[in-house]
Parts: sequence; structure tokens; C-alpha cells
Amino acid sequence: MSKPNVEILRFVSGPFTRGNALAFADVRISLDGKQFFEYPDVKLFLDGRGRHISPKQEKTQYGWAYTYLIPEEFQDAIRRAMIQRYENERTGQLALGVR
Repeated sequence: MSKPNVEILRFVSGPFTRGNALAFADVRISLDGKQFFEYPDVKLFLDGRGRHISPKQEKTQYGWAYTYLIPEEFQDAIRRAMIQRYENERTGQLALGVR
């Protein structure tokens, strides 16, 4: 498989009042410019081991559940793209807020 190309369609960065979220993004993955996969509301968060991503979650009668899963081969590319965007906003290379 070729290297996935990540496009950030919407990006919202914190600070948020609750939780460990740093930012949320809608992302599109393309492979060879032919196949596209879109993932809404991917969360970039910070925990004791570093910065990670998480798919959108919804409250169910049994607790919280993911509304979709991100294939393992896309996760690192999405995480790197979101961290880069987050860092660019924090260092003043991009305006803060929703984009």
C-alpha cells in the first residue's frame, strides 16, 4: 500500500475546559489520489505517554463506544498531521481557532 495522504478538513484546538483533549479534526485520507476515507471529530489528546488520537465516541446505554474505527495503517499519519497542525497554531504559524 502507498503512503496515505492526510488532509485536515476542519481543525478546532483548545484549550478546552474539561478532559485531556488538545484538538479535534475532520480528516480525509487518500491513497494514490483514488480512494478516499473521511473520519469526523478525531480527537488529539495528551496522556502520560504522549500525544495520541482517538476516533469519535458516543454515549450508549452501556457506556462509551467508538462510532467508527481508524485502520492501523492510517493512525500514525493522522496523528502526525494533527500534531503538526496543533504545533503550527501554537507557534503562531497559523491563526488559532476553527479552520
